[in-house]
Amino acid sequence: MRILKILQGSDAGGVYTCETQFIKYWVSRGVIVDVIILGDGNALERYKSIASNYQVIENLDANYSGSPINILLAIRKAIKFAYKYKSKIKFKESYDAIIYRRPVFIHFAGELSKLLGAKVYWHLPNFINRKFGRFYYSYYMKSYGVEPVANSHYTKDTVGEQCKHVIYPGFDPSRIKATNESFRSELGISASSKVFGIAARINHTKAQDLVIKAMVNSGAFKKNMHIIIAGDLKDKNFIEHCRLQAGEFEKQVHFLGRIDDLPKFYSSIDVYVNSRRDEEPFGISIAEALGAGLPVLAYYLGGPSEMIEDGINGWFINEPNEKGYTEGFNRVLKDLQNWKVMGMAGLDRSTKFSAEVNAQNFIEIIEKDN
Repeated sequence: MRILKILQGSDAGGVYTCETQFIKYWVSRGVIVDVIILGDGNALERYKSIASNYQVIENLDANYSGSPINILLAIRKAIKFAYKYKSKIKFKESYDAIIYRRPVFIHFAGELSKLLGAKVYWHLPNFINRKFGRFYYSYYMKSYGVEPVANSHYTKDTVGEQCKHVIYPGFDPSRIKATNESFRSELGISASSKVFGIAARINHTKAQDLVIKAMVNSGAFKKNMHIIIAGDLKDKNFIEHCRLQAGEFEKQVHFLGRIDDLPKFYSSIDVYVNSRRDEEPFGISIAEALGAGLPVLAYYLGGPSEMIEDGINGWFINEPNEKGYTEGFNRVLKDLQNWKVMGMAGLDRSTKFSAEVNAQNFIEIIEKDN
């Protein structure tokens, strides 16, 4: 089997994690994975190192967000890019599939499909939340023959009848392998203290401030509990806002910055918190936490409802506001004696969310279509 992947050199977060995990698995199973990398960035060298063959081209600087005018300009830019670069691609082989994730790549992938005679799969990284978006994607998916593959059943429902498949981005067990190392001693947290953890971009959407406020309101800090927050420290204003929410308990809130040692992170905490102010398309960190044997507290909407059984392996937050988060923490504290049992329940059902299982499922979809 031979697959052509379209990647972005600046990929990060869940998209980057999924891309690297799937490519590594496919290559290990003898699949030839050629990649076209658009632009420079932190992911560039890693992508080059794991691909069978690669080509780096100019970045497509377009984003389908903002005002309608901005979106239309981005679409125009994406179409012009596709026509400009389709003839500059060095790969001329026969491919079983062309796969992309970024929505703005639809025209480039579609034109390559026509050029190479290969079927295109769009592994959606997010749900579609606008009527115009549904019309636009539906029209061009039909025009180019793109097969949409959702990252969760929630995302699948937002695409509509055209979407027949769900492939979870998955987690890599090696990223959560148990270790005796811990951040606790470095941060001055005693072995007896209970610790919550978040690993995500630190910004308003990710709602770390609501988590901290809820820990104050629920009395978690008064019980000598701590929270460790891993993620880029770029948004200084929001981080300061988060610290202010803690008030007198500021020393129990620990910002680690960006980390690579995830096993050490998961070994440092007792409960993982997936906080957001909006829907979570999938939630790869939830899958990782469950795979690490940790119970998870999360806003229910989106992917979390497919991984968490409320009261069994975690807890749902029903409203993404201070009241909702506080009620969630109240439930977590009430179940304190059950945390370990709930963590084991999560571990038992985490296999279906692993990267290996889902990368293999993707291969089976491609094989059936060929």
